Amino acid sequence: MPNRHHLKQVMDRLQQPERRRHPPRSWTVMMVDVDHFKPLNDQRGHRYGDACLRQVAQALSGTLARPDDVLVRYGGEEFLALFPSASQRDAPGLAERLRGAVEALALQHPASPSGCVTVSVGWASHSEQTGELDLDALIAQADLALYRAKCEGRNRAVGMA
Repeated sequence: MPNRHHLKQVMDRLQQPERRRHPPRSWTVMMVDVDHFKPLNDQRGHRYGDACLRQVAQALSGTLARPDDVLVRYGGEEFLALFPSASQRDAPGLAERLRGAVEALALQHPASPSGCVTVSVGWASHSEQTGELDLDALIAQADLALYRAKCEGRNRAVGMA
């Protein structure tokens, strides 16, 4: 799985001169974090935690539908999904697809209230009507939304437009 440094290459590719004639009109970024991951690692061990992360990454990757959609491991148990051309209207459904794909794995997690591995998702969207794209600001907004999802009980998707 590519890491967060891969995002720069992706953004450079998406903004190449031949793509600038038809750049995406909207962008959505999603931050995805595995809920209660530290207790999982502590109780089941790092090998189980690593295997869990691989399965979560595979499930998340399986939800990407468009050729330019990108998923990277952002750090630890956190992933970032970039959806060029996904609007604010598309975002809640995409976020729910990510969340549901992980929940459907039904991976055991003794420290989770549900008994299985879940994720929280925070998303933020940008459209060309709001000005030039600032990916760092969009990531920061998605991260704030992720924090809200965690505070509201986890295993949910929360967005900011």
